[in-house]
Amino acid sequence: MHSLGLKYSMLTSPSRVLATVFILTGASNSVVSLGQNNLHPTDTHQTETTHDIPDPVMAVHGGYPRAIQSRDNSVVYLCTGGQSLQVSNATWNDETKSWGPWTAIGIVVKDERLGVDLANCVLHELQNGTLLAAYRHHTGCASETDVCTRYALEVSVSYDKGISWHPLSTVVAGSVGMWEPFFFETHGAAVEANASTASGTLREGVEALSQNATSIWIAYSQELTNGGLQSIVWQKTTDRGLSWHAPETISDGKEHSSRDGMPGLAHLPDGSILVVFEGFWAHGKGHFSVQSRRSFDNGVTWTNGHVIYATPNSTRNAGAPQVACNGATVVVSFMTDEDVPQHDKDTIRWPADAATKVIFADAPSAEEHSVTPKQPASPLHFRHPTTIHPGPFALWPGLLTVSSPSAEGRHQVEQSAASRIFALYGFKGYSYVAGPLTDSISRD
Repeated sequence: MHSLGLKYSMLTSPSRVLATVFILTGASNSVVSLGQNNLHPTDTHQTETTHDIPDPVMAVHGGYPRAIQSRDNSVVYLCTGGQSLQVSNATWNDETKSWGPWTAIGIVVKDERLGVDLANCVLHELQNGTLLAAYRHHTGCASETDVCTRYALEVSVSYDKGISWHPLSTVVAGSVGMWEPFFFETHGAAVEANASTASGTLREGVEALSQNATSIWIAYSQELTNGGLQSIVWQKTTDRGLSWHAPETISDGKEHSSRDGMPGLAHLPDGSILVVFEGFWAHGKGHFSVQSRRSFDNGVTWTNGHVIYATPNSTRNAGAPQVACNGATVVVSFMTDEDVPQHDKDTIRWPADAATKVIFADAPSAEEHSVTPKQPASPLHFRHPTTIHPGPFALWPGLLTVSSPSAEGRHQVEQSAASRIFALYGFKGYSYVAGPLTDSISRD
């Protein structure tokens, strides 16, 4: 989430190295614990829900962590560290409830030039095992003005499970900022094109597949004016990331005079798509709350949306949300400065003061699939938040869904109640994994 200029984004880490990739494999890991989580700050303004979530473990050096489970069941993990975007991997052992060692395997991109802002890296795996990484790569950035001469979201590709990476395409570029890409698949309503490789290079020709194929989208935050209003849009690729269709709007920032940003999307069992994002809907300009919209026609149209979490104090923030669903439970992560005592808020330190929290809701059942876009959707009822890390500096949380080895396909993983959901977040230069979150949820 950049949301209020480069000063906001720089808290991730130095910005010239996009991401290092890590892979987690094996059955055990030396755990670095932050101590008991679910702490209750002395000045909290609301009731919290306490869950028996295991203490977080340190994964890798870097911030803005994002991860996916690949088809070989390893977890590929990205973070922004130093001057690059770093890739690692690991494996979750469900019997021992532990992670194997995190192994650094590659770097998506590295740019050591002055005035480069490199961050917000996310991953997607194609059906053939090819990995795509999308990230912001702004150039000509002046720290004193928070303005860049060129803003861009770019995509790189790896054919060897994250070890080596190659530039693939530019999703969007221009003189007005765009931020926080998020990969998403839609199922059964669009044509996907097939791009194959020959001698390590991409063929120019593409062959259309069936109407039931998966389509790949990147949702992101698009500023309307630099530092001003902002919308959530997304763009589709029909050739596996080689090129991108024109943007389509999910949430128009002008509707609520809002800076809608940090999109996260998930499929729900009733066939709908849920998008969560931050914006100024609840407390007005300058103070973030968490909103959602839903689509019942595979992303063609979206509901009017509503606030799903706002701080009781209108001078505080709840932002940078992400969402995951395992078929039974919807989990939304976010960061918030709501627990900072009022006397400490004379100088606003958002997002530096942030804690990482999650909220839970029961997922709508498949029987509710008959809802049409013209009918009001049954709202999701989120329970009180659970603190993952009390902060400050517990930043840029994400969510990871991990299935058992028997699960077939990413869409099936998302809809399996047996899948585990983990929280990811950065804290003082390192990234942590907490969970599983969904093993001990109270249904009260």
